[in-house]
Amino acid sequence: MKALQSTRLGMMIALFIATASCVGQTVKFDGLAEQKYDITKPKDVTASACGFQLLLLIPINTNSRAHRAYDNLIREAGPSYVVRDVKVQETWYYAAVGTVYCTEFEAIAYPKIIASTGSESQGSEPSVPDEPSAPPDSSAPVEPPVPTEPSAP
Repeated sequence: MKALQSTRLGMMIALFIATASCVGQTVKFDGLAEQKYDITKPKDVTASACGFQLLLLIPINTNSRAHRAYDNLIREAGPSYVVRDVKVQETWYYAAVGTVYCTEFEAIAYPKIIASTGSESQGSEPSVPDEPSAPPDSSAPVEPPVPTEPSAP
C-alpha cells in the first residue's frame, strides 16, 4: 500500500513538472495609445522568435517565443519610435526529432513626437504640433457671406 502511494505521489510530481512548462508569458500592447507620433514618417519593422518541441513532449523556448518576438520588434523599431498596427503570424514545421514553432510580428513604427522644452540648440528634433496653427489674423471677426438673389436669365 505504501509503495502505491509513493508511486502515485511520484507520478503527480512528474505531471506537475511536465505541465508547469506549458505556461507562457502574455504579450501586452498597452501604453501605445498614449504616445503621440508623426504619421508622415512610417517605417516597417518585423521580428520573429522560434522555439522547439522535442519529441512533441519537451518544449524548448516554445512558450516564450511571442514575448521574445515582441521584445525584438520594439528593439528593431528603436527607442524613439512608437509601434502601431501590429500583425501576428504563427508558423510551424517538422524537424527530425520534433517541431519548430515560430511567431512573427509585423508592424509600422512611427517616430515619437517629443514635446519642445525650449532648448532647440541641443540637437533635438522639432516637434510636430497636434493641430495646425491658426492664421495670424484669426482674431479679426469674420462676417458670414451675404446671400444674393439669383439673377434672371
